[in-house]
Amino acid sequence: MSPLKPILKKIGLIGAGLLGAAVLVIVLWLDRPPAVDATLPEQLQQEVAKITGKPVVFPPAVPEIDLPELERLLKSKKVLLLDARPDFYYQRSHIPGALSLSPSSFREGYANVKEAFQRHAGDPTVVYCADRQCPNAGYVARALIALGYDDVFLFPEGITAWK
Repeated sequence: MSPLKPILKKIGLIGAGLLGAAVLVIVLWLDRPPAVDATLPEQLQQEVAKITGKPVVFPPAVPEIDLPELERLLKSKKVLLLDARPDFYYQRSHIPGALSLSPSSFREGYANVKEAFQRHAGDPTVVYCADRQCPNAGYVARALIALGYDDVFLFPEGITAWK
């Protein structure tokens, strides 16, 4: 006799259905994708502190722009556009004219785009990621503000709205 039969007999069909549903919820919960790495902002603060040579505090929020505003800025060619997704995704596709600056390799990426900041002095900087669910653009934008850059904006809809 199966070890589950006495249990199922006691709880009945409704109880067995509820038990099955609970097991399914637990299995699905365990199989969910991992959460965003909560240590990244602290690691990023450390990276920015290494660049500046002093401790930094990230601003609590970054102003946002929408798709028509991004299109207007790109048309004017007076914008520095940064893709905050990991390099793998940037290599596969990005908004034309965007440079890669991911929080996971911020110090190296910043060294690569620093010249672009000099060329675009006085122009707004727009940072994007995949979509509103991706925190990378916010991390990078806040790091840039902590480094002293003005006119830094988020395009929260990301590359999915661009396509």
